[in-house]
Amino acid sequence: MNIVLETVPSIDKIMWGSDSWTSEEALGALLAFRYVVSMVLAKKINTGYINFGDAKYIAEGLMYKNALKVFFNE
Repeated sequence: MNIVLETVPSIDKIMWGSDSWTSEEALGALLAFRYVVSMVLAKKINTGYINFGDAKYIAEGLMYKNALKVFFNE
């Protein structure tokens, strides 16, 4: 995740997804993803690479807004 933020020209096409067989696995994958995203974004904020507003924009995009744009043109 860290390398993605620093190398991709646009974060708007990256989104979370899961191919889990059960709802428990999907929830576990979601919690793991949220943990990784929050840790990476917190580190980026603490080092001054991004500000809180940018981190919020990135997190919302990764979690749901990018999927809405890609799949539903919203």
